[in-house]
Amino acid sequence: MLDQTKISLDKKEVARRQLAAAMELWFADGEPVAIHTLACAAHEVLAALLKKQGKPALMFDPERYRPGCAGIVKKALHRHYNFFKHANSDPDAEIEFPVGIAEVFLLISVEGWRTLVGSREPIHFAFWFWCLIHHSELMPLNDRQTGVPLEPIPNEKKRLFIGMPKRQFLTMATSAFNGDEPSEVLSMLNAHL
Repeated sequence: MLDQTKISLDKKEVARRQLAAAMELWFADGEPVAIHTLACAAHEVLAALLKKQGKPALMFDPERYRPGCAGIVKKALHRHYNFFKHANSDPDAEIEFPVGIAEVFLLISVEGWRTLVGSREPIHFAFWFWCLIHHSELMPLNDRQTGVPLEPIPNEKKRLFIGMPKRQFLTMATSAFNGDEPSEVLSMLNAHL
């Protein structure tokens, strides 16, 4: 007998669930194709919802690119995602997949969620913070209220987290986000929550 349970969903809830599932898999070092597919699906839904509100459509916003380049960029961004979803045009094709690209879609989607709803989910914060620790050169810190640049996290504080397994990092960061476990480094980031 099939499960007869039904759930009511709007597009925002669909994006939230896809993004959460992708990040759960990512923190568990799960299947990279599934992570990327879920992250791209969440990104696509969030981009449409943001566009409907008159906000930039994340990586699909043509305003982000030089005139005439938006289509090329969109095609490149969809390349792996479309390959993972469809087999009708060339079922025997192969592709090389740089698994790190899923982190880009996850991070942009996390920021898109915050723009859409005005806050972060605990797992979103954990992923954002992981990226800040591991890719700080790509993520300058600005005060969320004023936009004023903040001092980067000192390397000695980053070293506390660099070697931490992802699952342990997730537990620590979500506990700190929820206020269960105060942390000197995380308290510095209150402007970004």
